[in-house]
Amino acid sequence: MGGHHLPLREYERLKLDLATLIHSAVTCAADDKNDSLRRAYQDIATSLAEDRFHLAVVGQSSRGKSTLMNAVLGMDRLPTGIVPITSVITSVSYGSRERVRLFFQNSILYHEAPLSELANYITEQGNPGNQRKIEVAEVQLPAEVLQRGFLFVDTPGFGSVIAENTETTRRFFPRADAFLFVTSFDIPFSAEELGFLREACARHRKVFFIVNKADLVSRDQYDAFLDFIRGRLVEQLDSDQIEIFALSAREALAAKLNHDADRLEKSGLRALESALVDFLTAEKSRALLAQACHRFESLLAGQSNPRLVVVKERLSELRPQIVGEGAAVAAKSDPDWGTSSGTLAAPRSCVVCANVVREIFNFLSRYQYELSRNLDEQDVHAGRNGFCPMHTWQYARIASPQGICTAYPKLLFSLADRLRDAWQQSHSLATLRELVQQMLPSSNHCVLCEVTATVEKRVIEQIITSLPATVPSDYSNVSLCLPHLALTLDAVSAQEVGLPLIRQIDAALDRAAENMQRYALKHEGLRRELVSDEEWQAPEFGLALVVGDRRVQASRIVRSD
Repeated sequence: MGGHHLPLREYERLKLDLATLIHSAVTCAADDKNDSLRRAYQDIATSLAEDRFHLAVVGQSSRGKSTLMNAVLGMDRLPTGIVPITSVITSVSYGSRERVRLFFQNSILYHEAPLSELANYITEQGNPGNQRKIEVAEVQLPAEVLQRGFLFVDTPGFGSVIAENTETTRRFFPRADAFLFVTSFDIPFSAEELGFLREACARHRKVFFIVNKADLVSRDQYDAFLDFIRGRLVEQLDSDQIEIFALSAREALAAKLNHDADRLEKSGLRALESALVDFLTAEKSRALLAQACHRFESLLAGQSNPRLVVVKERLSELRPQIVGEGAAVAAKSDPDWGTSSGTLAAPRSCVVCANVVREIFNFLSRYQYELSRNLDEQDVHAGRNGFCPMHTWQYARIASPQGICTAYPKLLFSLADRLRDAWQQSHSLATLRELVQQMLPSSNHCVLCEVTATVEKRVIEQIITSLPATVPSDYSNVSLCLPHLALTLDAVSAQEVGLPLIRQIDAALDRAAENMQRYALKHEGLRRELVSDEEWQAPEFGLALVVGDRRVQASRIVRSD
């Protein structure tokens, strides 16, 4: 690979871009009724959809494995201080919401439980001898690093008094892409740990050797312990697969939760995270991506369909980035390994759209009743040519047939009278066109459009007033669609307010686009069971970001010069 490493986010972007090209080829093959070729394309998509980095976390009890995983995830959600000494594999994967799924031996069924009850199923105290016959406890968390392909596996361990635990860990060896081996400064390095390392190296598995709890020892003790570890490894193991990382998982987690970059740097976690990403993108997953690219190229080479010309051209542009030829690709700063929490917030609708929808519903709930009873209001309604088309149908969903039949005859009679007058007077075609155009329902006279504009102005003023004055870059609680972003920028007076707002929708659009591509890839690869809630919601959420809520249509009032 020539040392060509990619940030994790850029790697996934390349994967999703390749999947988009494969989708185009699948469509062409389906149109040509070439089922064998379509299946061949889909097989490549399946391999991409299943791309996960299985990182097995191993170590004896009290080494700080759970704290380390919390630190890497950037969220304090995995329970610490419990000893999972039952023979249960605990995986940590991405989920739109926090939950635990318990899979049973010899069964396709699973039981869902809250994370707070995990200890009841994976500890000897809660589940003695694994009487509940649980095979895997799958913890799902909304952490960005998990969404980008990492999957942690906490094994029962080795050197346990329960022989089955060590055997369960050994059975997982073939499925692990790499091991996070966790020992610590406060407990002597044991013969059992050395035995595990020897077996992992014999199976040619990558091992990241972590010495945790660096905050508990002095500098002299720190150096002496690491020298001892290095000596033992050189003496006992003939392998270059093991990298040593000394760190404090507790300090790293606190640094991320408190957005403290200096503290995170001193914790030692950054070096480990960088090595993990390099291994994933430059060794393990890059190989998968390159193989998929080569397979796709081979299939395309024998095809003459003119619709595939663009696919071939774009693949030739993408290929050097995938296989690592030439210079490294410039990428956006990768948020996966920053100082902040890695928790992903659920996609949120535009705050202005949400207020408009609620206000319109409340207004219509009152107004439709008044319109069905008040003759003066019916005259005003007819004079306005009714609601605009969008609000007419919103009214119809709320009003009863009886209410519509008492509210609308006045308008229909008024329109009929004006049309009758037009044809009876034999106006010219140009005049007829102008008269009919004037009769069309529009937003210019719609009372609900006036309500919408009033609400939009009020909410945007509230947003601007509530924006933090001291930390203008922290607008994480502000969610806007593109049309309402434009209206908000019209109302702000300083660049330092406008730029962070743009940055927010930039991130939201990026995330929605990635979720759309993930959905398409998993659908194309026949792995729909892997689709997350955000990916299911991505089609509607992405469109709403661009044009606003379909019940608001904010774009109609954006001014154009």
